[in-house]
Amino acid sequence: MDDMSKQSDFKLSGSSIRNYGSQPRYMLSVNRLPKHTDSPPPYYRSAISLGPKSGSTLWNSSTSSLGGNVNDRSSDLNGRFSKLDLNESTNSSKKLCNGYHTDYCSTKNLQSIDRREFSEINNTYSSRNSVRCLDSPVANPSRAPISLPVNSHHSYHRGGLVGLNNLGNTCFMNSILQCLSNTAPLTEYCLEDRFLKDINKSSSMNGMLFHSYADLMKEIWDPDLANSSTSPSRFKSQIQRFAPRFMGYSQQDSQEFLRYVLEGLHMEVNRVQKRPNPIKPNYEAEDCLPDNEKANLYWKRYLSMDNSEIVDLFVGQLMSTLECGECSFKSTTFDPFWDLSLPIPKKSNVSILDCLNLFTSKEELDGNERPICSRCKTRRRCTKSFSIQKFPQILVLHLKRFSGERFRSKMSVMVDYPLRNLDLIGFATSSCTQKSAQYKLYAVSNHSGSVYTGHYTASCLNPYTGDWHSFNDSHIHGPCTILIYVYISLYYLYNIM
Repeated sequence: MDDMSKQSDFKLSGSSIRNYGSQPRYMLSVNRLPKHTDSPPPYYRSAISLGPKSGSTLWNSSTSSLGGNVNDRSSDLNGRFSKLDLNESTNSSKKLCNGYHTDYCSTKNLQSIDRREFSEINNTYSSRNSVRCLDSPVANPSRAPISLPVNSHHSYHRGGLVGLNNLGNTCFMNSILQCLSNTAPLTEYCLEDRFLKDINKSSSMNGMLFHSYADLMKEIWDPDLANSSTSPSRFKSQIQRFAPRFMGYSQQDSQEFLRYVLEGLHMEVNRVQKRPNPIKPNYEAEDCLPDNEKANLYWKRYLSMDNSEIVDLFVGQLMSTLECGECSFKSTTFDPFWDLSLPIPKKSNVSILDCLNLFTSKEELDGNERPICSRCKTRRRCTKSFSIQKFPQILVLHLKRFSGERFRSKMSVMVDYPLRNLDLIGFATSSCTQKSAQYKLYAVSNHSGSVYTGHYTASCLNPYTGDWHSFNDSHIHGPCTILIYVYISLYYLYNIM
């Protein structure tokens, strides 16, 4: 077992047991390639973010009493991202290399690509791209899909163009905040003050973190402040109260910052006011369940502990499969994820699909990594693989550009990203009920420079105008067309059936 596997941050619940079958599985072994996170501080949680500290409660919570189909989600973010009705002609083939444009995407194409894709929430087909945009049932029947007053969109079209002052090595924070600012469902949740009714009074921050975040979003989207800048100092003071690692003004990793921000915001609006008493699951009985029933059971358990607007948007479910090399016994576990950390193949021409293929490929566990097979009753060589059981509304993909322990290095290889039509259904489990899962790119956190001297910027698609803009702290350029050294990308799900 490597050193990082021994870290407490990597444990789900106290004991670092790596068994499968009828045995406890308190450690989710999902680390691939780098043994540290992609940031200067020596910190690494896992290849997937298990979400708020509640990750450890996934196996020790009671069955949720929540009603309804756990697979239900408010899936049509197409309408939640925009109310535009713009008629722009675009090239049908649109692809972007995260340093320079390729022949697949011209400057004009990128500026107009999503104007026609962000359409009204209605049950219609788009005559231009043959994508059906339908409202889907929401996880909570009392929560209707986001819909803005028509007269509010005029100001939204003129908002979102406020830079963020660099307080001293805070470009990592500014980059992520601009990406989240252009996450329309989350921003509308703040601008319309709908978060107020969801504030969890028992949270450690008592709502102060979410209030400071919402106030900052209101400044960014104030049309009267367009083309100016503001200071995120109030938000920084609150996030460092929640996560003291961000105190001071040393450079940090934008992926870690994003994880902590989402974790903090989630805890502030968690619908679960009082967590149920933990129980010990019957793993032997659960292993006899069909995968779809087991996935639903695990998802209900998760929602019984962590259920918020943030979870509705950002959390998916991953299936981990272990197969014994001797008896071929298979064991599956299902875990929530907030983002996916993808290894980069060592070759010259790389696409994001190459990274996803490497992440989901079978990995052999041998030596000290061998788990205990419940059928063989001893440690056996086995293979481990991942697939997606539930696709999140907002998919966060993080590239593992930094590697090494003592001598760290950065992989600056260009990775090709599709701007739209990132179809991930091929990475779904066989028990996944979703028949289509297509994503569109809307925000990127870029990292330029080396491991120790780098700079973060953001490239974001305004969900109300369809224009891409580049955010470099207090400076905004655009409409722009270049994404530089993509480090974190955010996609939204627009076609799910």
